[in-house]
Order: sequence, then structure tokens, then C-alpha cells
Amino acid sequence: MGFVLEAEDSYVLEVEPSKTYLLRLVNAALYSEYYFKVAGHSFTVVASDANYLTPFSTDVVAVAPGETMDVLMVADAPPCRTYHMVALAIEAPEPDPQLPLYLSRGLVSYKNINVSGVDCRGQQGAMMPEMPDHHDTTTTFYFHGNLTGGAPEHPLLPRVRGPVDERLYITLGQGSVCRGNTTSCKRGGSSESMLVAYMNNVSFHLPDKVALLEARYRGDASLSTVEELPSRPPRAFNYTDPALIPVAPGGKEEAIEPTRKATTKRRSGTTPRWRWCSRARP
Repeated sequence: MGFVLEAEDSYVLEVEPSKTYLLRLVNAALYSEYYFKVAGHSFTVVASDANYLTPFSTDVVAVAPGETMDVLMVADAPPCRTYHMVALAIEAPEPDPQLPLYLSRGLVSYKNINVSGVDCRGQQGAMMPEMPDHHDTTTTFYFHGNLTGGAPEHPLLPRVRGPVDERLYITLGQGSVCRGNTTSCKRGGSSESMLVAYMNNVSFHLPDKVALLEARYRGDASLSTVEELPSRPPRAFNYTDPALIPVAPGGKEEAIEPTRKATTKRRSGTTPRWRWCSRARP
């Protein structure tokens, strides 16, 4: 996702009329959420991140970074033409920095068409879907609000609904670390520092000697430098303050930029209550 495919190089998904297809959508982008549509078709969302959901119908799918969606698509459009499937990157509106508008496109093409009784006049050419605006965040809000569990008899459900005895306040955002492993440097977009994403002011550091899956197999003792992810951010501030969005020397953002890198984990045998807060930064 994230680039424009010319028509002659586009991926073509061949379908047969009246058949149902399972599409597994994966957003491998780092920051951008994507909208996905297929012109002339609709979907039934059945799973997300390997968890079955209560099925619901929609003509647009929103997929966050690192998220997967399993959707069913019935090939029930007029078969004489092709249909664009489009992925559109979403971005926050100004004053956030604006990126070029990126579209990823493929084609749905019908095969094994029984031409008898099919009127193909006026149905030539590829149909484009009408996409949401790339600043539209309302559509994804309501889409993800429809993601409800589809297994009320699941044995773990009573534990999820049980008493909460651990509370974690997680903030997601961007800060900066000094280049060259130095501890002091200029912030606010200076070349002496670089922007990193963080959870509770800790940016993830990939282990140097032992792979994460290997450490998981051997036990956490294999990673002696692993820290416990903090249960709350080290300092509280107005996370939605518009003045914190621009990165500029001497700006209000500069005072809260310093971030550290570490390999962290958080494991709990109890039922935690999660509260997420996304920073106002892009």
C-alpha cells in the first residue's frame, strides 16, 4: 500500500459471477491508516486480527497500521466490465504536516462469463469507487465501532468481564532521541535529534543479540535488558493541545520531546483495564 500502480502493471483479481471470496487485508504501513473499497461491490466483515467478529456489512473497510481484516466479497456486479479496488491513505488535517495523496489500485475482473442473456452495452471500461476524503476520520471511527466479538460462549469472556485489578494508562505519540547515542542535543526538528514513535515515552529498541521469538521460546531471562513497560506516562500534559503539533525550534513541543529507547514488555495474569491516548502529533 502507498503507491500508484499504472493500469498495465496493476494486480488483477479474477472472480467468477455469484461466487463468494475471502479477502484478508493487511496494512503493513508504519503510520498510515487505509480505506479500502472495490467499485460496485460490498463486504461482510467476519474477522479482525485472527479473531472472529459479529458479521456486519459495509462498502468500505478501514485498516489501521499492523491490523488485519477478513472480509467476504460476493462477485455480484455486472460481469462485462472491470472494477478498481483502491486503498487510500488517511492523514490528519492541518495543522499537521500534509503528505502527498497516495492511492494503491488493483482490478477485479470477471471470468467464465455466460454471455447468453447478458447485455454488455455501455459497460466497458474500469469503474472507480467513490472514496472517502483522505482527511475523513469519522468513517473509520464508526467502522471500528462495529467490531464486536462473535463468540459469546468463549471460555475467556467471563475473565474479560470480571473485576479489574490492574489499570494501565497508555499514551501513543512521537518524541525525539539524540543521534549518536548522546544524552543531550537540540530538539524541535534539529538535525541533532530524530523523531521516534513511543508508548509511555519509551521507543522500542530491537534486541541486538537474541531474537524476540527465540527469547520467548527460552523464557524472558534470555533478554536481561528487557524492562517493564511503564503503567502510565512519566509526565502528564494536555495530549490534544494544538500548540504541540508543529515541530519548530523553541516551540511548545520541544519541552516534551525527549524520549528514550528500550526493549520493554508488559505481561499480566490479571484483567487489566486499558485506556489509550493518542498524542496530537502526526
